[in-house]
Amino acid sequence: KGLETLPVRVRAQCATAAQVAEALTKLKGVTRVIYPGRADHPQAALAQAQMPGGGQMIAFEVEGGKAAAFRALNALSLIRISNNLGDAKSLVTHPATTTHFKLTPAQRGELGITDGMIRLSIGLEARDDLVDDLKMALDAAYRYTDMAKSTDPLAKRQRQKPADLHAYEAITRGIRIRVEPRYMDDQSSPDDSHFVWSYAVELSNDGTETVHLKTRTWRIPDEL
Repeated sequence: KGLETLPVRVRAQCATAAQVAEALTKLKGVTRVIYPGRADHPQAALAQAQMPGGGQMIAFEVEGGKAAAFRALNALSLIRISNNLGDAKSLVTHPATTTHFKLTPAQRGELGITDGMIRLSIGLEARDDLVDDLKMALDAAYRYTDMAKSTDPLAKRQRQKPADLHAYEAITRGIRIRVEPRYMDDQSSPDDSHFVWSYAVELSNDGTETVHLKTRTWRIPDEL
């Protein structure tokens, strides 16, 4: 049954890939998009002659090399990190440190594989969901770069907040759960050379009993 629906799935994936490739050209930090279905691809004419679409695979490069690429990959929520491709789920990997890590830097350079390159295999998720995930991840990846351009201490602190640190509150079975980001002013440096963020998990029962659990602390930029 999987083979019976393969053509339908692949057509949908290729259509989404073309839209995602176009959207990537407008996202922060992206310096190059490589997709056979785009007119700027060096073999676009050959691809059009051989295939009805541009395929499911997209490669794109980000400014800042491996460090920026890794920050973007780690900030993704919907798209999964994996060396595989062609799955029904969208997958992403960093070729220079995975599929092509045995090659020398010079050999990777001859193939056009840079430290800032990311390979994306498009799945069956909605186009808008994929673009939103990529946008949020890239915005998070360059939050640290933006911080360096600001002279406002408060703006610096907000931009230095880790991408996965969000306030969250819910009530389940009478227990109130709140996750709260906290800027650790007493542990951060006065000269703004590093920032310390943590978050606390607060559990309370009808407001009568509260337990605070500090679960993680970020020291930035030491952890980059």
